[in-house]
Amino acid sequence: MISQQEAHSVLRDVEATETRTVRSGLYSAASPHLVLWGIVWACGYALCQFTGPELWAPIWGGLTLAGVAGAFLLSWRQSPRQAGGGENAGTIAVLTLTIGLFIIATMVLFAPVDTMAALAFPSLVMGLIYVVMGYSAMPRLAGIGAAIAVVVMAGFLLAPQWTALFAAAAGGGGLVLGGLWLRDA
Repeated sequence: MISQQEAHSVLRDVEATETRTVRSGLYSAASPHLVLWGIVWACGYALCQFTGPELWAPIWGGLTLAGVAGAFLLSWRQSPRQAGGGENAGTIAVLTLTIGLFIIATMVLFAPVDTMAALAFPSLVMGLIYVVMGYSAMPRLAGIGAAIAVVVMAGFLLAPQWTALFAAAAGGGGLVLGGLWLRDA
């Protein structure tokens, strides 16, 4: 017969194991998506650094479509291994569209005069989203989001003419490295 204290201890251990297992599954599913979006992000911001604002919409439009298609394919490939994978593909597409429309609407409302501020804003929004998504279930994702936001904001404040490259390195590089880090979680 085990004591009540031993039973509580065993239950805590089971709950901790369950939490680690769920978190590991979430990290495993998120990892390839972070790598994909990191590549999209790095390419988009690097191209923006060296082109004029008149090309930014077509650059990001094409890259976003490619990213959504890639995310859909990744989710579809994951679906046999993970419950709900098929539904995840549609969810990712809808969330990406919603976030993109929010960023566009905000820029239209506030019409930033400073083009570097216009480039920094989406990075800050995405950093916030990663922090919120990761807060309870995936603390590593929250750390990735916070690091992205801090580096992009520091770049904007310290070297505004290089904001897009800071975003390419912090966001793109951060997501790729974060995706690889999550793979090992």
